[in-house]
Amino acid sequence: MRVRLTLVKLFVATTLAVALAAGATLYGFLESSRRAIVRRSDQLRDSEALQIGARLSADLGIGATVVDDIEAAMHFGALRVGDPVAVETRLFSALLAHPTISDISLTHAALAGRGGRPGPQIAPVDRWQTSVYRTSADPDSAIVTRRISIDGGHFVADVRRRARAAALWAAPLQREGEAADATAHPTCASAFIAQR
Repeated sequence: MRVRLTLVKLFVATTLAVALAAGATLYGFLESSRRAIVRRSDQLRDSEALQIGARLSADLGIGATVVDDIEAAMHFGALRVGDPVAVETRLFSALLAHPTISDISLTHAALAGRGGRPGPQIAPVDRWQTSVYRTSADPDSAIVTRRISIDGGHFVADVRRRARAAALWAAPLQREGEAADATAHPTCASAFIAQR
């Protein structure tokens, strides 16, 4: 039995062949597009991750830079460490200049000696800490000063609560109450140990 090729059969076979070729071409195009989109999104993700990493490293480096700047100012006499007002001024300026810094503190104490006990022995007088911090993560938030000092043989905290965008001396220091000895904190002791 012989199959006769008619015009209708030829038309159907041609239509099927064209449809298969068009379907294969469309599938190839869509698959190629999908791969190109995935490859491009991977490149964009990797590029963005590198940029975020660089920004994060830069932001973390700012803290070290601020500390180095304050240490240099103390070393060269541009910051009188024994003057809490000068310290507050410098810390406030550092916070204004670096919006990614949330807080900065300077603890002042004199080393009395090492004695027979382990660890540094801190002199009982002239111990204080000045902290300047933002009230929230917003760089434009209010900046507060908290100063811990000895008054009448006890540690007390005085706080200067500035309004948002207020100047350094826009608010007076107000007594907050008793406070813990900031020089008793392990970070202060480790700083004395590091200076050996």
